[in-house]
Amino acid sequence: MENEIPPRCEIWASAPCPLPLMPEGLSLLVEKNEESNWLKTATATFQEWGLLMQSSMLNADEIAELRCLVDKAITETHQMISNFRPNIKLGQDVFSFKEIASRSQERFDLRLLETDAIRFVERHVMKRLDVAALLEEVLGSVEGLDFDLSV
Repeated sequence: MENEIPPRCEIWASAPCPLPLMPEGLSLLVEKNEESNWLKTATATFQEWGLLMQSSMLNADEIAELRCLVDKAITETHQMISNFRPNIKLGQDVFSFKEIASRSQERFDLRLLETDAIRFVERHVMKRLDVAALLEEVLGSVEGLDFDLSV
């Protein structure tokens, strides 16, 4: 598999308030390299724009594992809708529940509440020393930090 393209993962933020329009060409991608002060740059980017992107947070095996956990949560939610709300026509009807809401024509937001995917992110992302340092720099204390994960 010499020409295989490595997996990528995009992370987008949702916020209880609108995020600012960003100037064209601004990159929220903060890469780590030998010559950069990542924590300082990441903190400044996060404080100014409310989000940042970091590539190479997870390796290919971890991305594949997370994808399986997300697919499992999607399948379980689909099954719950089939079992408990059989009158809903997925992809056509508008609905909103604690776990999932339709947006329009085959578009949904699924909150991954108390799932293996949440535990995966806690283990493989939130407990990383660089992530913990960034969160402490931006938020102060991360004691009792709560977060949502959605797809």
